Amino acid sequence: MPDKDLPPSGSAPPTEQPTPPEMAEGLSHALRAMYEQVVDEPLPDSFADLLSRLDDSDG
Repeated sequence: MPDKDLPPSGSAPPTEQPTPPEMAEGLSHALRAMYEQVVDEPLPDSFADLLSRLDDSDG
């Protein structure tokens, strides 16, 4: 008879779940890192051309 306290064969052992404040902190850190990556990316040429054309049409 299998022991009730042991996970089934082949399954991952139970892990401790993070608390909501820990989850929020981790999520906040991940979102800030992603934002920084996007901000640091160069503007695509096609988008720069579009902005230039829109500026020219305003004048």
